[in-house]
Amino acid sequence: MIVKKLIQRSKWLANDLSFSLGLSYLHKEGAGCRILIYHGIDLHGKTDFNTRFISVEYFEKQIAYFAKHFNVISLDDVFEKRFSKDKLNIAITFDDGYLNNLKYAVPILEKYNAPATFYITGIRDIGMDILWPDFVDMATVKVKGSVEIQGSVFKKNRKGELASERQTLKQIYKSQPWAYKLEMMEQLKALESFRSDSELNDYWKQLTTEQIKELSNSSIATIGSHGYYHNNLGNANHQDACKELEQSKEFLENVIQKEISSLAYPDGSYTRELIDAAEKIGYQQQLAVDYPFDEDKLDKRILDRFGVNPFISWNNQLNCLVKNSYW
Repeated sequence: MIVKKLIQRSKWLANDLSFSLGLSYLHKEGAGCRILIYHGIDLHGKTDFNTRFISVEYFEKQIAYFAKHFNVISLDDVFEKRFSKDKLNIAITFDDGYLNNLKYAVPILEKYNAPATFYITGIRDIGMDILWPDFVDMATVKVKGSVEIQGSVFKKNRKGELASERQTLKQIYKSQPWAYKLEMMEQLKALESFRSDSELNDYWKQLTTEQIKELSNSSIATIGSHGYYHNNLGNANHQDACKELEQSKEFLENVIQKEISSLAYPDGSYTRELIDAAEKIGYQQQLAVDYPFDEDKLDKRILDRFGVNPFISWNNQLNCLVKNSYW
């Protein structure tokens, strides 16, 4: 894996050099379709807390380029295969329901008339304002030395993540039910001082119900479900997973007074059985992240997505996007 990453980085460096010397055309704008995943937008592109954030400036650079050179379409267009035959078709999605989506992304999307689907959890329905993975990320910054959680000791590893000898805290809790996550957050409550720093709000704060309504009223926005608790549904008991999908749909529909028919699985985690169940619940559009099952590639009910990488240059990002691969 290390060798493969080194080869990949060497290719990216070579590409950048080639572009800077004018030896390569910028990009080929072929046909096809990509569904892009974004998460957080901030003022500076700070990845200390969450490695999937990009800056407002970089986001607008991307959207402006897509609007000029590609065909930016809605997810409805994607599922109905209403594509341009001459340009690359781009659909934009946001996961996790951050307040920063409304604050920074929506004005840019409206400026370029670029439709987007925003996938939001039901976490506000239980009175919470933060997702459990973001709580771990923000609390980790405050840890000095080690911390004991539910009988296990965690220290910061070389990447700055809380980890035991074998796994990171987030890896362990991804497979745990909500009750375990809630108990973990309670044990880390003493590390919640990040809440008092308003400059950190962009990195964790969730949309309120009123803000979800406001987002839904934007001409470019469609609201979809991202589960209820942001649990990895592929690891959950099937009945529990179905209940989460039902609860999320009911909560969001009550908030925005519109039908919720689109679902993006948290962490791209699901089972083949759950695809059938989600369809029966009313999710006509389902989205994955790197298909975990070979059968998915032929299943028209669920489509794959392409993640944006904050750590490579714009030239390489576009190259990878057009190729539909980072390798």
